[in-house]
Amino acid sequence: MEKSGPSGPAVPALKPTIMESIEKRIELKLKDGVKRQGGLALKLWPISFTGLPDRMVLLPGARIDFIELKDLKEGPSPRQLYVHRQLRELGFNVFTLNTDLAVENYLTSIQQL
Repeated sequence: MEKSGPSGPAVPALKPTIMESIEKRIELKLKDGVKRQGGLALKLWPISFTGLPDRMVLLPGARIDFIELKDLKEGPSPRQLYVHRQLRELGFNVFTLNTDLAVENYLTSIQQL
């Protein structure tokens, strides 16, 4: 697949690595599953605060969960773990999901609310 470059000629699109593809797949599965349950899975783009999880999930009943998406071989960085701890101390749920099964388990758990 090719994309048009800013000045005209087409440039080859970069092929995502296998791990990027897995992370994207589980991210889409999470987003679609949350939407089916009446919620929103908003992608966070922090500009001035590093370490925030990838998604903030807003659920009916004013529940807010934070979701970190990782591939199987990678866990949260020390900074991310620090921020996760801060969020938990404030009373928020923080989940790290790295497989389809983990996403399915999360979606099942919020379905039972």
